[in-house]
Amino acid sequence: MNRLPNYLRLSITDRCNLRCKYCIGTFVYLKREEILTLEELYRTSYLFSRCGIDKLRITGGEPLVRKGATELINKITESELFNDISLTTNGMLLEEKADELFKAGIRRLNISLATLDNEEYYGLTGGDLNKVLRGINLAKTTGFESIKINVVLWKGLQENEINNWIEFSQKNNLTVRFIEQMPIESGMFIQEQWPRTTAGNVLEIIRNKYIIEKIDIKGAGPASYYKLREKKVVFGIINSMDHNQCLTCNRIRVSAKGELRYCLFQDDCVDLKYILRNEKDDEKLIEMLKKIVSNKVSYKNNNPRILSQPMSYIGG
Repeated sequence: MNRLPNYLRLSITDRCNLRCKYCIGTFVYLKREEILTLEELYRTSYLFSRCGIDKLRITGGEPLVRKGATELINKITESELFNDISLTTNGMLLEEKADELFKAGIRRLNISLATLDNEEYYGLTGGDLNKVLRGINLAKTTGFESIKINVVLWKGLQENEINNWIEFSQKNNLTVRFIEQMPIESGMFIQEQWPRTTAGNVLEIIRNKYIIEKIDIKGAGPASYYKLREKKVVFGIINSMDHNQCLTCNRIRVSAKGELRYCLFQDDCVDLKYILRNEKDDEKLIEMLKKIVSNKVSYKNNNPRILSQPMSYIGG
């Protein structure tokens, strides 16, 4: 087993401009002094780049609500710390920020979008679906190399809804990825017990209408990708609950609070914020982090549990 981590998912805020029921629930935001400063976030990026990490994804919360986010990204880009820098967003601010993000160095976007129904979107998130769709359309013309739409399977999706996503993918020339909902204690997975839709359910629905083929995509991460023979459509499946990803996981996660984790389901973590604020010698820190990163190789979570904290806190 050789999977020395090379991918850092760095959450720059726990705050979000949506209140997705399946994610945040009753979560209370951290105080400002509890989260990493922009300077500490940059230093974290630099230190991990010296430890063999060559891919960075900026996450949240919603990263674009963090004041100074694009300036931070631009500084990281100009320092040439990583081969690849990407960002996950809910799309609410893309209409205003797409061009700014591209100029700052972002080339790949993952956009979270749970439904294409206006009323359902508002009821689920409190947001404006049309604003997100305008942002996606603008991003398509900006020059990003990759735009993926992440669809959390947050309820018992019906056949017509899955097929609507396939049509959306074809019409917009975008890759849609269906992601199994993870059990978050504060979200409605626990509170309301929605009928669970699995990756297998999605594949079965699509196979009922189309002939699909599994394909290999370099750097696909936890996703399995398929293409439709009849249409120029590629879609992804992230089977997060029924298939253990530990053997191939190459990620290190740092939350906005500065908690370093190997795994979303990991309760214990390294208090990176404390280390950053008490050790000013970068070379000592790099040696310390190299040991922490290398320990990921032997880490395996054999018992995925309910996440005791929302994704916006851990960093999605």
